[in-house]
Amino acid sequence: MPVIARMLASAPQTMQGEAVIVVPDEGDIQCLANPEGVTLRWALRSNGESPLEALAALELPLRERHVFFAAEKTEAQPARAALIERGLAKHEFLAATYWMRD
Repeated sequence: MPVIARMLASAPQTMQGEAVIVVPDEGDIQCLANPEGVTLRWALRSNGESPLEALAALELPLRERHVFFAAEKTEAQPARAALIERGLAKHEFLAATYWMRD
């Protein structure tokens, strides 16, 4: 959460897009500063939503796009493959492993 909060707070006010944030349950939703043109959508793991499903549901523009995906290792690796499969060049996304399950 701290990374996406910082990214949204420091983003140019002209930025447009959607930020999908996956949290354990409704109690984890926070008020985040974000550019007016960026829609926040909260996905809840308690409702069975996953980062990979949220990624697959995103409608991506054909140009001027960038995807930041951060998740557990077993989710970040398939996200990289899915983004390339969807036609994104490697400079158009970052799929980062932020933690590993024990």
